Amino acid sequence: AYFLLKPIRHMASDPAYLGYALMLTGALLLAALRKRESIESKKWQHVLSIGVMQTMALIPGISRSGSTIAAARFCGWNWRESAKFSFLLAIPTILGGEALEFLTASSASSVSCSGYVAGFLASFGLGLLGVQFIFWIYERGRVAPFAWYCFSIGLFAWIALHG
Repeated sequence: AYFLLKPIRHMASDPAYLGYALMLTGALLLAALRKRESIESKKWQHVLSIGVMQTMALIPGISRSGSTIAAARFCGWNWRESAKFSFLLAIPTILGGEALEFLTASSASSVSCSGYVAGFLASFGLGLLGVQFIFWIYERGRVAPFAWYCFSIGLFAWIALHG
């Protein structure tokens, strides 16, 4: 999707759209708060819609985890299952992006391979702590502050860029 949507991603990367995208992320999360759990089994259509929302996160300001979790909630999943699937879905995306960055940066950089490994391990460890914190928030369904934060920052960005 990264390569297929490259023209759209470049167009949407214009800073003028950042505020709209952040407000959209906030609105998705607020709408997901209103959705009730309603299913017993997951279907391939659910996974497809969640994957489509992950592709939308190529646009700056659209939260990958926020959009995929909101999509899962719209399919009737509970908060914990939505967050768990979203983070599992991120693994191939992050590893693929890391591989691309490593290949392009290693040929043009003077940083040693051990420097990259140390950076990866540090970010992996801190990422695990961050994921634990996020799961703590999602298990309690306390997403509204993040939704309002995205919406407020989006409104600020919109005013700053269009005011």
